[in-house]
Amino acid sequence: FILDGIPVDNSVQDILPSITNNVSLATPSNRAIDINSADIASITVLKGPAAAALYGIRASNGAVVINTKRGSTLTNKKLSVSYNGSFTVDKLNRRVQPRQNIFSNGLGGSYIQPGITGSDENWGALLDTLTYSNQQSNFDKNGVIVGKSSPLSNGVPVNRYNNIDNFFINGFTTDNNISMYGNTGNAGYYFSYGNLKQTGIIPTTDFYRYTFRFNGDYTVNDKLKISGGLNYIQDGAHNRALMGGFNTNVMRALINSPANFDITNGYSDAWKHPEAYKLPATAAKPWGDSRSYANGIGWDNPYWSLNMNPQTDQLNRFITFAEANYEVTSWLKATARYGIDNYTDVRKGAWSRGTSGVATGTINDVNYSRRDNNLDVLLTSQ
Repeated sequence: FILDGIPVDNSVQDILPSITNNVSLATPSNRAIDINSADIASITVLKGPAAAALYGIRASNGAVVINTKRGSTLTNKKLSVSYNGSFTVDKLNRRVQPRQNIFSNGLGGSYIQPGITGSDENWGALLDTLTYSNQQSNFDKNGVIVGKSSPLSNGVPVNRYNNIDNFFINGFTTDNNISMYGNTGNAGYYFSYGNLKQTGIIPTTDFYRYTFRFNGDYTVNDKLKISGGLNYIQDGAHNRALMGGFNTNVMRALINSPANFDITNGYSDAWKHPEAYKLPATAAKPWGDSRSYANGIGWDNPYWSLNMNPQTDQLNRFITFAEANYEVTSWLKATARYGIDNYTDVRKGAWSRGTSGVATGTINDVNYSRRDNNLDVLLTSQ
């Protein structure tokens, strides 16, 4: 990406491929997300050789050239103020992978209670052959699940829960931007502030971004024009959903939960209620345990993964440039441009004790720092 003539990083900085599974963090953002679209004046796509000729080897596969707004081109007034905002509601618009709802969790046609080997499988007894009992259970408010022929059966058929539909919620996005800009004839300025907040369709997940930008330009005389800009960005998430192939994967935990197990424990907003995903503390496990259909053998309750294994990140980024254009002759122009792209990205991943596959718990701290300095001196003939 080229922002106001300066190459800026738009990569996805992730941990090494060898660090995976139980110590992997949530998927980070591509750094292009840091650019506030409300500040963009134009976008041009350059392909292959043309991009490399202007911006070097980093642009050998092409470049996206972005120019931001300037007061000198937006208005002839000394002061103008502009505001734009939006509010968006997000809903799940694709069918999640269907799952069978005929059999309970278990093996070989038999229902297996949570925590016992085989309870993490999903080919147990036919649900039509199972009932509740009057024995209390920490895993089901209706009681311990037994077969119809069991002397403990109270005759109440087991419920079939639609965990997938009950899990997803509406996401909301608010995006507010205000700018002040002006043109005095030989000078222009542009100042903006952007505030974006988003909550995801997966409960507890979010993204936020705050941006400040100042651009200025000044025509010294008929031959010399100078300009510059400063952009500050802070963005990140208070929580991201864990993905990947490990037991903490939120989506796999959701899809693998059998129809006879209610991941919400009866709550419409289960992510707000520890009773939905956390078992009462015991002498053996004073920290509490994951309330899930396999109780630590297989996948955790997805609400446990979201609440007990939080994944946070925050980025602080400065992008600045200074440029001078001088008309040497009527056919020759000289340009000198210097720019800095500097950011730190601080991520923290926590896995609580009792998490499936991470029995003792762990904390991951990952700090990225990057600084790019770029200097261009160009002579252009016409």
